[in-house]
Amino acid sequence: MVLAYGYRATGLSAYDLTWNAPKRAGLDGAVERGGWGVNGRSRLATSWVIGLTLSLALSVSGCASRHLAVSTAQAGVSGAVSPSGPATTAPAPSSGPSSEPLPRAESQQPTDQDFAAVRRLMAERARTVINGNRAAFLSTVDPTSPAFVAAQKVFFANLQDLPVTSMRYEVGTSGLPNAAGIHGGPLLSPPVVEHVYFSATDQRPVAVQVNNTFVERSGRWLLAADSPSPDSGYLGRATARPWAGPRIDVVQRGHLIVVADASAPGRAAEVADQVQEDLAFDAEVLDVPTADHLMVDATSSGSVTTFNNDEAAGAVTFAVGAGDDFEVTRVAGLRVKLNPDLIDQLLSDPVILKHELTHYLMFSYSGLNPKWLTEGLAEYVSHRPGGLATEYLSSESYDRLMSRPRALTVAGLFGLDPATDYPLAMASVTYLVNHGGMGRLKRLMAAYAQHTDGVYGDEYTGRLLRKFYGMSASDVARGAFALLGALR
Repeated sequence: MVLAYGYRATGLSAYDLTWNAPKRAGLDGAVERGGWGVNGRSRLATSWVIGLTLSLALSVSGCASRHLAVSTAQAGVSGAVSPSGPATTAPAPSSGPSSEPLPRAESQQPTDQDFAAVRRLMAERARTVINGNRAAFLSTVDPTSPAFVAAQKVFFANLQDLPVTSMRYEVGTSGLPNAAGIHGGPLLSPPVVEHVYFSATDQRPVAVQVNNTFVERSGRWLLAADSPSPDSGYLGRATARPWAGPRIDVVQRGHLIVVADASAPGRAAEVADQVQEDLAFDAEVLDVPTADHLMVDATSSGSVTTFNNDEAAGAVTFAVGAGDDFEVTRVAGLRVKLNPDLIDQLLSDPVILKHELTHYLMFSYSGLNPKWLTEGLAEYVSHRPGGLATEYLSSESYDRLMSRPRALTVAGLFGLDPATDYPLAMASVTYLVNHGGMGRLKRLMAAYAQHTDGVYGDEYTGRLLRKFYGMSASDVARGAFALLGALR
């Protein structure tokens, strides 16, 4: 599953390691770079919202077959990997005419040889990125569209600046033989998943389904269009693929990667400074080790989610997925996406990044922890040391909050009134910390996370609160409202 924690800012004008090691051949045969290891103020009026995506499965729209082949960037090997078997070494493509499909009518249906040629093309594309061969990379691109060629030059340059360990593509064995806006030869649009691995930051390669269209020119298939798939859910958006947008500036600090638009010089470094400072702050409050296996995206590529009231999100924390055979089944790593239109406000506000980075540091506790607990903890940490007294509440919001039933907010209702949901969640966590410290609160969260049935774990709240605090949910709610009542 993907947990997406969103930060919605009101009152605005508009809301796990990294190094440059030499390339080496990995155990899986892929060419790699690097490896994996462990390791009284004026502020924005803020409230908070959380979203959850329940499935990481990437849809295969328009695909008649689930049988897939994999194009892999390997050390001197053009590999074809069956989803059910190990990699096999395929002979290098011949330059002779017998290895190329013959020219034919644009309406002719694609053959197995066409799909094989596309797989070889994508294997070459991945290999040229890893090897840093710009000329060879551009030879995989349809040269008839200057705008697309220019975009692909930026794509290649961005990946060269990022610490990419390995890259490969899955390509379907069937697909649509047409696409809009591309002319001059037979077209093919099979399902494609791009796997990019930042081994120093992520646990696994990040899988993103993309819309690739290929055109046959003079008997050779070339890439003619490349964009995120609109059918692959949250992870398919450009939000999970910042290297596919404008030229980026990349800053690495320890295990942290920060990307921002190159058109804003110094922005990536500024964000990295603030993230490092806030990670250290959050880790101290939470009493957890400081970690930074994270990519923070401050680019204009992609977007943050919007909420039911159409207000823009300021930041969102989400997991990116990994898998094979067009199924994303595991978490690859974590991302924080900042709204590029609000960067100055986000960096000047002392709460926003601290809140998002709390979600990152506590991700291992996410499991079935209820929203009031995870969001309440992020609010508690981000408002330290001032606490509830520094939580923004207008008079109208405060009156609405104090008129609410004395109960914890369950998942189905949380977020319907963010202006009161989040202060109540923060007060609930504050009450628990006051009655058992941070250690007991983390043990409570760990107990929630052990459960695998359900979605948010609200059904376990009564039993777990009695076990760890000797209290009922109503007791905690009444204690939270007592703290809130003391604010006025």
